Amino acid sequence: MNDFASLLSPQASSLAEEQPLLWEFRLYAQVLIDETARNRSLPFAPATVRVPGFEDGTAWIGAHLDALQLMVKDATDLINSDHEDAWGAPGEPGNVDAVVRFALQIAAFHRRALEWSEVAQEADLHPLLRPCAYEASLFVNAVVSPIEHQGPSILRQCDVILAAPPGEPATLDASITFEDFDRTRFTAACEAAASSQRPGTT
Repeated sequence: MNDFASLLSPQASSLAEEQPLLWEFRLYAQVLIDETARNRSLPFAPATVRVPGFEDGTAWIGAHLDALQLMVKDATDLINSDHEDAWGAPGEPGNVDAVVRFALQIAAFHRRALEWSEVAQEADLHPLLRPCAYEASLFVNAVVSPIEHQGPSILRQCDVILAAPPGEPATLDASITFEDFDRTRFTAACEAAASSQRPGTT
C-alpha cells in the first residue's frame, strides 16, 4: 500500500490493512466512493472557450460531444479489460495498490466528465448556441451517474454475500453500463438555434 497510503480514507485504509472477506471489491468500492465525492466537492478552473461565430460554435459543440463519446469509450475499455492484477487469480488474494489504482483510474474519468460539462456550460458562444451547449452539458449525467452508483452497488452486493449461509453460491456484478445520451432536448435546442439564425449572421 506504499503507493497510495496517503490518499486513502480511514474506511479504505482499514480494508487495505485488515483485508477481511471480499476486501478487494470493498476497497475498490470505498476508494471510488471517496474519490467521486471529492470530485464533486473540489472546484473547477477550466480555461474559458471563446467561439463567437455561429458556424464555428456549432462545430465546437460537435467536437466537444465527440470528446465525451471518446471518454466513454476509453472508460468502457478500461472497465472491460483484465484486472487480475487487482482482484488476484482464482484462489489468490488481490493487490492493494492495483485495486486502488484501478479505482483511481475510474474516478479520473468521473472528474474529466465533470470538467467536460463545466467547459460546455462556461463556453463563450454565439447567444443562439448557448442553450445548445447547456443541453449538451447535461449528457454528462449519463457518464457520472453510473460511476457514482457503482461503489454503493458493490458494497451492497458484498453485504448480501457476507450475510448468506456459508457455502452458498454467490456472484458479484462489478460492471458499469453507460446508457446512450437522450438527445431530445439538445436536438430541439439546436433546431431552434438554426431556425433563428438569420442568413448572413455570423
